[in-house]
Amino acid sequence: MTYYVCGNYYFDDITANAQSHAWIWTEDKTIIDITGDQFKNNSIFLNYAVSVYIGQKDEFHKLFKVENRRDVHENLGLDALSSICLPRLRELYQKIKKYIMI
Repeated sequence: MTYYVCGNYYFDDITANAQSHAWIWTEDKTIIDITGDQFKNNSIFLNYAVSVYIGQKDEFHKLFKVENRRDVHENLGLDALSSICLPRLRELYQKIKKYIMI
C-alpha cells in the first residue's frame, strides 16, 4: 500500500503564506518524490535539485510539516482523481516507471 503525502513549509505564522510539496510514501515510509527539483533555485528549500528521489526522509523533506490525519491519504490510483489532474499525473507516472519496477 502507498500513501499520498502533502506537507507544508510555513514562511511565517500566517498559514496562507506557505509552500506545499507532495510525494508518495510506502508502508515502510520510503519516500518516492518526482518533483523535488522544482526547488533547485530556492535556497530556503536547500536548492534541492533531485528530480527523482527514492529513500528515507532527508533534510529537504523534513522542511515540510505533515499532519497525519489531514496530509496523508491512502493512494487510490490515478482514476480516483479529478479528470483535470489526469494528463499531468499520467505523464509523471511514466517518469516514475523508469525508476522503479512495477
